[in-house]
Amino acid sequence: MTTPISRALADAREKVEAALTGAASPDETRRWQRCRNYLDTISVREPRAFVSYHKTDGAAYYETLKAAFEKRKFEAVSGFDVIPGEVIVADKVLHRLRTSAVYVGILTPDVPTADGRGAPSIWTLEERGMAIALKKPFVLMVHHKVHSSFVSTSRGYLHHRFTEQDFAQKVQETLNDVIRLYTDLDHT
Repeated sequence: MTTPISRALADAREKVEAALTGAASPDETRRWQRCRNYLDTISVREPRAFVSYHKTDGAAYYETLKAAFEKRKFEAVSGFDVIPGEVIVADKVLHRLRTSAVYVGILTPDVPTADGRGAPSIWTLEERGMAIALKKPFVLMVHHKVHSSFVSTSRGYLHHRFTEQDFAQKVQETLNDVIRLYTDLDHT
């Protein structure tokens, strides 16, 4: 769902990106980069969630979550989405996070821990940290094999433990939480 103000902001971003591509000098490039940086500070609270996940073992979970979100008219985006003109991954992630109202982390075991469980991908932890720094409300979906210490560091935030068998149910619970968090935001 796109509002007129978010469409105008997107149009401005497209014009700035086009100007950046055609910049004739380093000074002109810097001026357009400052414009892009300014546009990135504007917060439009669209019904959009940034979803963080490990590309290898989280992609199927993300696609299921994204389909459920779309049925409820809530957009799900990730750092893996292509953004024209963005080369540096951290810039792309920050842009997506800034333009999202809510953060959802899908934590799956990536690195084995001594007790046989697992630690999530470092990128999902980085993105969670960015969401906290940007003061985004968030919900974590935590695979049952992820060590509990990665959830206990997120006190005060919602989380749902899931298995392969109950993932669809946990998606619905997460979606309900995300919509509630979005509804509670000040949209002015």
